[in-house]
Amino acid sequence: MLDFMRRQAQGWIVKVLFGLIVLSFVFWGVGDYFSGNSSVTVATVGDQEITQRGLENRVRSERNRLRQVMGDRFSPDQIDPERLRRQVLQDLIRERLLELEAERLGLTASDQAVRLAIRGQPAFQQGGEFSTSQYESILGRMGLGPSQYENRVRRDLAVQAYQGFFYEGTLVAEEEVWEAYRTRNEERRIRYGRLAPDQFRDQVTLEDAAVEAYYEEHQDRYRRPARAKVEYVVLSPETVAGQMGEPGSDQLRSYYEANAGRYTDDAGETAPFEQVRDQVAEDWRREQAEQRIYDRLPTFQDLLYTRDNLTAAAEEFGLEARTSPWIPRNGDLPDGVPEDPAFREAAFDVGVGRNSEDLELEDNRFVGLHVLERQPPSARPLEEVREEVRQDLRRERARELARKRAEEIREAVAQGGSLAGQLEDLGVQVEEAGPITRSEAGSRLPGDLAGSAFAAQSSAAGVARMDRSDFAVFRVEEVIQPGRDDLEEGQLRKLRSGVRLDRGESRMQAVMDQLRQRHGVRILKEFGSGNG
Repeated sequence: MLDFMRRQAQGWIVKVLFGLIVLSFVFWGVGDYFSGNSSVTVATVGDQEITQRGLENRVRSERNRLRQVMGDRFSPDQIDPERLRRQVLQDLIRERLLELEAERLGLTASDQAVRLAIRGQPAFQQGGEFSTSQYESILGRMGLGPSQYENRVRRDLAVQAYQGFFYEGTLVAEEEVWEAYRTRNEERRIRYGRLAPDQFRDQVTLEDAAVEAYYEEHQDRYRRPARAKVEYVVLSPETVAGQMGEPGSDQLRSYYEANAGRYTDDAGETAPFEQVRDQVAEDWRREQAEQRIYDRLPTFQDLLYTRDNLTAAAEEFGLEARTSPWIPRNGDLPDGVPEDPAFREAAFDVGVGRNSEDLELEDNRFVGLHVLERQPPSARPLEEVREEVRQDLRRERARELARKRAEEIREAVAQGGSLAGQLEDLGVQVEEAGPITRSEAGSRLPGDLAGSAFAAQSSAAGVARMDRSDFAVFRVEEVIQPGRDDLEEGQLRKLRSGVRLDRGESRMQAVMDQLRQRHGVRILKEFGSGNG
């Protein structure tokens, strides 16, 4: 079997998977794999530890990747930090498990395979050809030697060989392909109306006893979270650049000539030096500042580690030591402090009166903090939060009234009643959608409406959640099935590959469950604990 798996390492699926991993590794940071020592362990896989720093580095890398992929459409508000952190942690666990299993099976990659994989990466090329100087320069900025990176690539190739066995060795029946085609191309026409809790708020009555009971039942919701106050310094390219003198004309011209491709006019031609001199100076200053930071980073780290305050680090690097407002354990960070989960984590992980290790943030910034004070969670008395409790209870009761009314309308429509007639009494307008496919419905219909509508039978009525509070009452008016004759050969091949990937992923998930048992996984700290 191992020989077969090694042969599969040349398959197209493995090449795609490996390309994604290496690109991620090159562009989004080696902290994912080569993080410094950390006293905080968030998970163990076999005898390997996943540290807080390694996790935060990877979260930061994933956030940067999303920003790069989404461009102007990226918004930090779209990302749930805790959900992203949990997802990234599971990704790290999966990678460690696959590495351990590949090692147990003796899978490896030849020197030639490693060499070809590295030389094929665009990040290491100039003019379409592999550049040794470019390669060494990038690794140098990451603090890596070629042998470290090559060992990482060798392990990745071995992991992809292992995964390739489960993906490329999957057989797909023709009926499965047809079912995938039918699922993707079936169209439905539906009619629906939205019931919002606000329509029922006036029907809600609140008794004092009910408010008090609700408060007692949900006291955790009204607790003041743990909070911390810290002193911190930020070592950033902007700060270091401001401490630098003006570059000479010769330095700027040399930098301009070495990076002329950056400076083009509207016609795509290289702009004259004098026209872009200010931008060249800004770019040169930032690059020099970043290099100085990395050159002197060990000193910054040492001053944080060996001292009981931030005074020495602030004086050595000409930084301002700032005192934060109270930082809550959960919720929004106060204005002015670094908006990075690692900053909050350190405020609650580091002992009071102690310094943190250096925290790497986005844009090549590093932070050191000193914990001044920390307070545990505390209960807020009912009188302080009474209005908040009343609003929550009113909202919850109105939502329940909306749900019950939606179910009553569904039952009436199922018995032959008119959807429009039932909704008219509430002043709700009937909306129509379709004919639409499942994928179109997923992007055009809110909440769970698409999934519920495509799970129902033709002419059936149902209720679906539209968002956190609203409900939809719907009726499936028509189901339009695609014909087998509509399935072209090109679509058939593409579908077969997609089904094979889906099946392979299902097989991999089953394998991952086995690997978790074989090697042992423990998730520590605030992520929960246990062996699975």
